[in-house]
Amino acid sequence: MTLEAVAKAAGVSSSTVSRVINGHPRVTPETVRVVNAAIEQLNFKPSRRGRRRQTENGARHGKRLSLVFMVLGDSGEELSPGFESLIRGVSSAASDYGVDVSIRFFADPSAIELGHNGDAPDGLLIHGYLAGDPTCAMLQRFPCVWLMANRDRPGWGDQIMPDNSAIGEIAADYLVDRGHQQLAICNVDWRSWSMEVRSHAFLRAAESRGVNATVIDPSAGRLQNGHRAPVNGQTNGHTNGHAHGHTHNRVLQATDGDVDRIVSQLMKLKNQPIGLFVAEDRQVLPLYLNLRAHGLTLGRNGDVDIISCNNQRPHLAGLDPVPATIDIRIETIGYRGVEQLLARLRGDCRSERIRSMIDPVLVTPQQAVSA
Repeated sequence: MTLEAVAKAAGVSSSTVSRVINGHPRVTPETVRVVNAAIEQLNFKPSRRGRRRQTENGARHGKRLSLVFMVLGDSGEELSPGFESLIRGVSSAASDYGVDVSIRFFADPSAIELGHNGDAPDGLLIHGYLAGDPTCAMLQRFPCVWLMANRDRPGWGDQIMPDNSAIGEIAADYLVDRGHQQLAICNVDWRSWSMEVRSHAFLRAAESRGVNATVIDPSAGRLQNGHRAPVNGQTNGHTNGHAHGHTHNRVLQATDGDVDRIVSQLMKLKNQPIGLFVAEDRQVLPLYLNLRAHGLTLGRNGDVDIISCNNQRPHLAGLDPVPATIDIRIETIGYRGVEQLLARLRGDCRSERIRSMIDPVLVTPQQAVSA
């Protein structure tokens, strides 16, 4: 039995479970009760590691370990709720394990320099998109763990990321269980391989339940049967004009035109009502407004019933009806990233790369309202 299993059963993050186990003062009594109930139910035997854990994991040769959390490109340009959760998970693990973590932002990954002044970190946590070959060669000198699913798969280092197949399956099953026979998945930006995995899992799960499903793609790149087709010289996430191996890393924002095209394609579907999986919470509000402007009703008994993803509550605040969402447990990803890096530094891992996926959790409209 693992700490992650307790977190899933309690509906909280791994870092919250750790804080309860270690008697952290900034945990509500209700959270303590829920976590302890999950611990008892699962017969989990926590070792109150506290200071001992900090001594064992947070130091090398009597010196505190120093980690760098690198944010590449413009991944941290906008402090979204998800990015804040990632930082919170990393910070919680650093505190629990007694290690020093500094966060450094690199708008131009090719300009990264580490260790030239004798201050080389013991290991790296990396979030963002892949840099060019010279930078990659330099970073590979350090033990590292990538956090989240990059647009292009990292070629080295360990990785902690969401389980995108499970995300697609949860979304399809939720909509089918609510009685929908016509499903669709939409997204503004299909350039990420992780979105392809999510889409393919959604289509496959719908097919296994005997339900029609389609992909709505308002952008230039198209998914065909769950796979992106090259358009205008674009393939596998790379575009013309990036001669040095840099991948354009700005997430596309939903424009009025994108939303119009999504709604237009939805209205052409023959079978309604439609169960719609929206790839990210931040895309839901403009869709709500546009759907209502076209006279469509929302919710289980309406024309379009929505589930979104990421569990970033600020993006869903004030929506009526409140949609379901999928918690990809970003804070847990940050926490587990630190744990994996420490395990690598201790030599507890085999030489092969380790890529771990964190199970997502369905957040129903009722749970979202009561949270």
